[in-house]
Amino acid sequence: MLIVLPQLVFIPMSFVTASIFNNLRVHHVIYCCCIAQLIGCWLRYLAFMDESLYSLLFVGTFIYVLALPAAWNGVSLIANLWFPDHQRATATGLMGVSMALGSVVGLVISGVISAGLDKTDQQSCFNTIKRITFVQNCVVTATCILLL
Repeated sequence: MLIVLPQLVFIPMSFVTASIFNNLRVHHVIYCCCIAQLIGCWLRYLAFMDESLYSLLFVGTFIYVLALPAAWNGVSLIANLWFPDHQRATATGLMGVSMALGSVVGLVISGVISAGLDKTDQQSCFNTIKRITFVQNCVVTATCILLL
């Protein structure tokens, strides 16, 4: 369920983000997205601390995913507002590529951390997933700090 959540949320949230961009300044929307992503990713990490907190994995993922459509839909708006006419296509392309590049980097980080993992040892697998989540959260936090 968590793997398809971004696709399920994207279409309805696209209408909401269009309204949000019409009513708020762009940098306020970006700040709200950063804060939502920070809250969501660290809530997901808290789910690894105790079995009773497992539901935080879903809540954190949902909060994190709610911010993604605003980030994806804001690319062309940011390019139109902040770049001159002759640079808009390049800016839009670079921002679009950065999302795909971020996904690739996330997959590489996960692969490097989990290389050589003994799949029969459940505790080792759990600790590896916890470590991957921590590293991903550090990357998200560093990125958001740069944007804030």
